[in-house]
Amino acid sequence: MGDLLLWSEALANGKVVSPESYQKMITPVQFSDSAFGPLGYGLYVKQDAYGQQIGFLGAEASFHSYLFWYPEKGLTVVLLSNTGNVDNKLMAKLQAEIPVLMP
Repeated sequence: MGDLLLWSEALANGKVVSPESYQKMITPVQFSDSAFGPLGYGLYVKQDAYGQQIGFLGAEASFHSYLFWYPEKGLTVVLLSNTGNVDNKLMAKLQAEIPVLMP
């Protein structure tokens, strides 16, 4: 988990891509019908009750990984699972704990 925390910090602080490229990664893409999607270039971006959430979801038959952060709040959350089955109860529980985790 520590590696993913270091990765998200390096990405946001210009150590992986340029600040201009990172800005593109966290800017929602505008589609041809003028609607905005929840994705930037490589990351999802959304607003929720706690502010801007930026993240990445990875999955395969044998694992799930969730990495998301709230840049304005200084909170990064990493959740790793060694099962291919999505556990929506676990994600719901994690989402419910976000106010407690906020700095």
